[in-house]
Amino acid sequence: MRSNLIFFFLIAATFTAVFWYADKHLLPKPEKKAPVDPAAKMAEELQKQAEQEAKRQAEQEARQIAAAAMSGALGIVIEPRVERPVISSPQEASQIAAAAISSAAAVAVKPALPKPTLIALGNANFYNQ
Repeated sequence: MRSNLIFFFLIAATFTAVFWYADKHLLPKPEKKAPVDPAAKMAEELQKQAEQEAKRQAEQEARQIAAAAMSGALGIVIEPRVERPVISSPQEASQIAAAAISSAAAVAVKPALPKPTLIALGNANFYNQ
């Protein structure tokens, strides 16, 4: 039994030495990344957003020019899309909603479905079993 124990420790020490050597000399080490400055990262993100917005604006203008060229050939006027107003207070929201409701045509409304009724399962001691 003593020889089995010695053999076990010999094998364990050999594996430990081999793995330690491989870790130190054979496996590549990951490169450490430089710390990122949050302010620089935020500025970079804002710059990307500004570039995307400028690109979107340029594409929209190109579409409008193309639509104007096509409508000019056909004699049709295409008006740009109207942006929705920004609502800053609940009073403005209620005024806009009232104006929309008063100017809207009559719309058919489906009646609400009745609430389902619950059916009791078991008697009073059902959960005590």
